[in-house]
Amino acid sequence: MIDRRTLLGGALPVALTLAGCAPRAARTRPPGDLFFIGSNGTTLHAARLDARAGELRMIGPVATLSKPTWALLHPRLSMLYVADQGAAGQVVAFRIDLASGGLTRAGAAPAGGGTTHLAIDPRGRALLAANYAEGSVASIAIGPDGFPGARISTIAASGSGPHRRQASPHAHGVMLDPSGRFALVADLGTDRLFVYRFDPRTGALADDDVARHLILPSGSGPRHFAFHPNGRIIYLLGELTADIFAIRWDARVGRATLFQTLPANAPGFTGASTVSEVMISRDGRFAYVANRGDSTIVVHAIDPRDFTLRPIQRIASGGNYPWDFRIHAGGRWMIVANERSDLLTLLAIDPRNGMLTATGKSLAVPKPANITFANAG
Repeated sequence: MIDRRTLLGGALPVALTLAGCAPRAARTRPPGDLFFIGSNGTTLHAARLDARAGELRMIGPVATLSKPTWALLHPRLSMLYVADQGAAGQVVAFRIDLASGGLTRAGAAPAGGGTTHLAIDPRGRALLAANYAEGSVASIAIGPDGFPGARISTIAASGSGPHRRQASPHAHGVMLDPSGRFALVADLGTDRLFVYRFDPRTGALADDDVARHLILPSGSGPRHFAFHPNGRIIYLLGELTADIFAIRWDARVGRATLFQTLPANAPGFTGASTVSEVMISRDGRFAYVANRGDSTIVVHAIDPRDFTLRPIQRIASGGNYPWDFRIHAGGRWMIVANERSDLLTLLAIDPRNGMLTATGKSLAVPKPANITFANAG
């Protein structure tokens, strides 16, 4: 059932709850680009990055949910959608006050068990939710006001893998391809990159050609992925083996083909293999990978001829267990969410060579797991 007035924790009205933790609205927007910090705890925080000075400034807690691990923006409206990874799994929508950084709850919709990742179609008519616990992907209608509505379709995967975490499907990442006609789902439990047809008119998903699904190395545990700006290359992470997969994408027929595999771990590394996030620079020259196993960010040069990756730098993330990171729209700053040290760190990017440098700037945040820019990035 669609929820627009649900009480948080069954106690206080949402408006009162948020009023107690959201900052007071300002008449003029303070300097710096607003971003939100999801967590493996219960609190969503807001902060700002001053891109001129290279400074981080905390605003404070702005919402409380059971486990707000992932968020993304509406393509046109000032709306934030948060994956609430509780047992039931839901998507919660908030109106954003860009001046104060405050959030006002606007609605919610059930998505499936353990909602962990989201995508949105370019016109803002449908949300896609990857449900880790349920091993499914769901599409959810979005109204003209940005409120989430009824579930349009759900596809549940089947299968398993050899790792102890692969007893059943676990949808971990979802994206629409640049053509907007296919939804790609990285499933950690089945070692698959599932490719489903997406109808942009209705928002419906269809599993109409199993031959499209890409089988990845056994036990690799596909997690998150990113498209190259050219729309023809995908870089995907295998969480359980800390491998990076380079994949060619043919949007005409919805086919993915693996052409390179390389490790994110340093030679001789003997710790736990666990990578978390990958991003591509806007000019398409560099790929960045967060490696939780050794708490580093690994920088790769992308060959402009064949799009293979070559590691060029490994730098400490500035904390412990980098769960996520984001590159600011200007291309000069990276914010890293170090989950086990309760710390955001700021790294400087040299856009000429892609290299990262520690700045020593940080913010204390409990269990940070996601960073989403509201007006930049």
